[in-house]
Amino acid sequence: GNYRDGLELYKEKLQHWYGRNISTSPACSRCKYAFFCGGGCQAHALREGRGYNSSYCDGYPGTFQKITSDVYKSFMDKTAVT
Repeated sequence: GNYRDGLELYKEKLQHWYGRNISTSPACSRCKYAFFCGGGCQAHALREGRGYNSSYCDGYPGTFQKITSDVYKSFMDKTAVT
């Protein structure tokens, strides 16, 4: 948009921004972590030149794998029969 001469919003860009979700991204539609990260940061994806419907989840899959493993291990440790 533009704010110098009064606020002017670019409606087409807003529609892309607010219309983005995991079902509009081909990568997200195949990802088992999509519901957790929501496609990552759209601003980062745009800054990298990836486009409105692309994902930016660099690092999320590894993070989720680590967290899931840690939570599972903690749960198993607490429920282990001694």
